[in-house]
Amino acid sequence: MTVTMIVATMDAESTRLSTTLRSVYRQIRASRGVGDVTDCDVIIALDGACNARERIYVEPGIDVRLSQTGGRAGVSVSRNKAAAEALGELLLFLDYDCVPLAGWLDAYLREVISNPGCVLVGAVREAAQSGGSLAAYRRAV
Repeated sequence: MTVTMIVATMDAESTRLSTTLRSVYRQIRASRGVGDVTDCDVIIALDGACNARERIYVEPGIDVRLSQTGGRAGVSVSRNKAAAEALGELLLFLDYDCVPLAGWLDAYLREVISNPGCVLVGAVREAAQSGGSLAAYRRAV
């Protein structure tokens, strides 16, 4: 089984994107050899049109590709475009500001392997920092 992780963003230079990618790369390295997973790659789904390839944080040994909408088309369009370009049999979606906890990918893969055809959705947990975007949203509503 092959896996493609799709990380949606509007800003390739975001510090949050770099933090998320570092976490994703750690997850991929830690999960190599789980079940029958043979390969895991990453697609950055960029909703925009900029020359961002050289500004995206990459690590050796992990296949990272960039999918761009060519303009502000919306996050759903960028995710769908990346999904159409994905090589993986299994697709995982993250936003640029989501940092998966240690063991997340491993647990996800084990569950999917044990229950073929299942769909898994994770919970949103607010970062420990006060003033995060979720906290701001909650204050606004």
